[in-house]
Amino acid sequence: MISRPHARSPQPDAAGKPSARTRYRQQAGIVARAADAHLFLSGSSLNAIHELNPTGAAIWKLLETPRSETEIVDVFAAAYPERSRTDLAHDVKSVLDALHEAGYVAADR
Repeated sequence: MISRPHARSPQPDAAGKPSARTRYRQQAGIVARAADAHLFLSGSSLNAIHELNPTGAAIWKLLETPRSETEIVDVFAAAYPERSRTDLAHDVKSVLDALHEAGYVAADR
């Protein structure tokens, strides 16, 4: 994974953590290509290709419209009621953090 120094970090709350108001969205200029059950992301200013598994691809699709982490977890909780919300929240956070760090996702407050 690569870091983009100009990518903004999620806006922290008073405790230094992203707040519930932080909304994530697809970064402009990212190209997404599907192959089998995976999605590949790349951008002209990025020197990498990022492969997303089906969960990552679903999150990417949801981010066509800016959403909070909680809103994304809500969608997954409705789709997978047999999974604990804690596990789903962990998975969503991991994907959002990785996509944000790599510069594919922006976080706004």
